[in-house]
Amino acid sequence: MEKAAVDLAKQHGPYYYAHAAKAWEVPEDAKTISGEGLTHTGQGPRRLDGAAATVADAPADESMEGLRAEVARLRARLADAARVRRPETSPLKKYAFADGEETCKIYIEFAAGELRARRTEEDGSARHCLDAGVVASFERRRVRVVVVVPDAAGDDSRREFAVNLACDIVPKHCSYKVVAEKNRVVVSLRKAEAVPWPTLACAAP
Repeated sequence: MEKAAVDLAKQHGPYYYAHAAKAWEVPEDAKTISGEGLTHTGQGPRRLDGAAATVADAPADESMEGLRAEVARLRARLADAARVRRPETSPLKKYAFADGEETCKIYIEFAAGELRARRTEEDGSARHCLDAGVVASFERRRVRVVVVVPDAAGDDSRREFAVNLACDIVPKHCSYKVVAEKNRVVVSLRKAEAVPWPTLACAAP
């Protein structure tokens, strides 16, 4: 190997000689230094408290079986979650709007009980509850409200109300309120200009 390195140096310069692989082995009289903060001494892991490792430090068979069972349970839950189909979204078309001086309110109607829907699940000693959830987004000329309605059988449904507005709004001053006893969501839009709105939605192109 040393001869090969010399040949490389003659052909391509000293760089190849300096970086050429060389034969190397641990001397027989080499000493292994170990201690706190040193690793790779060939002596295996050490306990943090300084005591010598014993067979009792190895995990018990019962704890390993419990760990394997927990891993299997988590894998099963992940597999179930992967199979969950995202609920289909159906449009909400039943609504009314009231034009005010500085605001415009939209009243979105729902079927009786939808906004009070709840699903509970038991998972060992845990109990999970899911209520109907509302998400609203506001843009200068668009408002969108999505409601997820849980079902006892796990077949959640989504309702969506979306409209392109005829006039500008101020998104940061817009809001919504759930009125479950009247089966509606009330959306309040702050007008960019205090002028009458003859219609809510802009005309289709």
